[in-house]
Amino acid sequence: VHRLADLRGSRARSLRIRLDEGGADTAFPGQLKQILQGARDGSVEVVVDYTRADCKARIQLGEQWRVHPSDNLLNRLRQELGSDQVSLEYR
Repeated sequence: VHRLADLRGSRARSLRIRLDEGGADTAFPGQLKQILQGARDGSVEVVVDYTRADCKARIQLGEQWRVHPSDNLLNRLRQELGSDQVSLEYR
């Protein structure tokens, strides 16, 4: 029997954060850094999909920002950004 958190960490490929123009203010990068800080040194990459009316961008954070996708991390991100804005992609 495996713990869900262990399976999530070994099978998840990326943590996706969807963000639109209205969902980010100038404080967002600092807030994201603070939330991710405690989950760093994991194996799951963090990707931010940013959408505006006139463009879209996919921002993949560097290797130093790979995370452990714990319940605590996912809950904090979903609380801050909305539950439909945060997801895991699996291999």
